[in-house]
Amino acid sequence: MDTHQEQAADKPTLAVSLTTHEDSNLPVYLAGNFNGWKLSDDRYRMNKKGEGYYFYEFTNRHALPPLLEYKYNRGTWETVELDMSGHERHNRLAPATQHRIKDTVPKWKQGMLEYNPAFLPSIQIISEAFLRFLN
Repeated sequence: MDTHQEQAADKPTLAVSLTTHEDSNLPVYLAGNFNGWKLSDDRYRMNKKGEGYYFYEFTNRHALPPLLEYKYNRGTWETVELDMSGHERHNRLAPATQHRIKDTVPKWKQGMLEYNPAFLPSIQIISEAFLRFLN
């Protein structure tokens, strides 16, 4: 094994990168079995590196549980990550022995909604006469 590979194997960090197509001004946090599932935990706030790209580094992966169980959120359970179909996803799992995690969040919960409120129907009254007919 060359020196570069030995250094990588001994490196105590765990890098987590996240991409998302639904970017926002809200910060992105990691919550999981490593912090008691605490939301808005500034210790696990991801760094925004660009449009839709976030990064976090655990400085000592040896202090983490052997199997990480986690989710991405924007500060609350009402703004947690969703799967591609817009449903709540199961907790993510990753062994803490690895050095890098690359994840993608296709959708985010919008408040209590599991879909974008911009796509809600817009109801407008067209005719008051028609409303009287319904009564």
